[in-house]
Amino acid sequence: QPVAGFGVTGRRVSVHPRVPSPRDSPISFTIDDGTGLIECVLWCGREAPEAKGSLKALALGAALRVLGRVRRFERTGARQLCVDSFWAEADCLSECWHWEEGRRLW
Repeated sequence: QPVAGFGVTGRRVSVHPRVPSPRDSPISFTIDDGTGLIECVLWCGREAPEAKGSLKALALGAALRVLGRVRRFERTGARQLCVDSFWAEADCLSECWHWEEGRRLW
């Protein structure tokens, strides 16, 4: 059975556009989860951005939890995470707990 969703916890290291707003679509940002860099794409579209997550959470260096689906970018074939939801992580150990959960599931 194929994987329907994917979650990642890490630090935001880049964002485009630099100051995202709800009118921007797509908003792309990169997460470093300790294993590498993961490109994430948030399509604002018709839905209210509040339903997806607060754009203020996309501050440089912010700890984030991102849920979405892995897709290939049509032009380049590069993998990206199409964001369904995201939020700022308040727990400074959230990335460690994410690693431990992955290890347990492996």
